[in-house]
Amino acid sequence: MKTINVKNIKKIIITILIIIVISLIIKTIFMRWIEYEMLHKTTDISTEIGPNSEYTLHFQSVGETIFMGTPSRVRVTLYKGNDKIKSFDEKIYDDGKALREDNYSVEWQSDGVLITFYGEEQSDKVIKLSYEE
Repeated sequence: MKTINVKNIKKIIITILIIIVISLIIKTIFMRWIEYEMLHKTTDISTEIGPNSEYTLHFQSVGETIFMGTPSRVRVTLYKGNDKIKSFDEKIYDDGKALREDNYSVEWQSDGVLITFYGEEQSDKVIKLSYEE
C-alpha cells in the first residue's frame, strides 16, 4: 500500500491554483480588450475645414456596432485653430453601418455650422453648433 505524500499534494494544489489565477488574469485582460474595442475605441472618419480655415470639424466613430440594426456612435468635435470649442456624441441609425462621408453633410454659416446626419432607419438629424464657446 502506497502512502500519500503530503508534500506532493501541496505542490499539486499550488500548481492548480496558479493555473486558475493565470487563467483568470488572461480572461480579464481579454474581456477588457473586447470592452474597449466595442465601446470606447475611437476611429477617425474625416475632418472638415471651414471656408476661411479658422474652424475645423473632426468626425470619429466610437466603439463598434454590436449587432446589425443597432446604432453606430459618432463623436464630433469643433476646433478653432488647435483649441477645442465643443464636442458631442450622436447615434446614427443606419442599419448598423458606421459613419462614413456619404451619410453626413456640413454647412458652414457665419455664426456656426450645421451638421446633418442621414441614416436608413432615421429621419435626417440636423445639429447646429455655434462658434461661441
